[in-house]
Amino acid sequence: MARLVRFEPPWPADPPKDPLDRLGFADPTDQDVVHLESSTGDVYLEQADQVERYRANFEQLQVVALPPNESTAFLAELTKKL
Repeated sequence: MARLVRFEPPWPADPPKDPLDRLGFADPTDQDVVHLESSTGDVYLEQADQVERYRANFEQLQVVALPPNESTAFLAELTKKL
């Protein structure tokens, strides 16, 4: 499921600059991990404060992102213009 964030306000306070994955696990004894991809290599963040920052950022993105059906419609409209 893809959800788009349009280039207009409101924007998240600190949007991610590079692709990332937030890995959560069913077992509460396993801590969440953030995987960051960049052109210079991959980084895995495991410290709770670092993971929390990305979790909060992801929640901000979810608030401003278009719902899945609107994202699909937006992309369909864009392809008509190309």
